Amino acid sequence: MKKLEDSLGEESVEVIYDRRELTFTREKGIDCEYFKMTFLFSDSPLEILDIELQLKSNIVVLAEVLESIEYSDKELVEFAWWYFENNK
Repeated sequence: MKKLEDSLGEESVEVIYDRRELTFTREKGIDCEYFKMTFLFSDSPLEILDIELQLKSNIVVLAEVLESIEYSDKELVEFAWWYFENNK
């Protein structure tokens, strides 16, 4: 998971954890588009309550965002759990 965290950084994706919310953001650049994805975790039972994705510019589907950072939705969910567990 640390390798995935480093890779996200190389893709200009910022990861921020604050009060049960884990947010991935990337600003628009020459080779990439803006997105913001937020995972909301519950306390009891421990689960992901909501995943919100905001896209801007001409990205129109989640698949393009995932392709641009070279990870699947499953990998991002697994990373979100790992990050949450190690930073709560």
